[in-house]
Amino acid sequence: MKLAERELYELMISKISKNLSVIRPDRKFLRQDRRNKTNKYPMNYKRMC
Repeated sequence: MKLAERELYELMISKISKNLSVIRPDRKFLRQDRRNKTNKYPMNYKRMC
């Protein structure tokens, strides 16, 4: 059971990583450091959800 759960977990991570790669991943790190610019990119947040 543990191996199957780990495989599913890795598949989920791979899908999420691909989705983040489509949307520029560098911006995500910039958002964490600069939270003041959140208002300038409201559309990107809506797309993430």
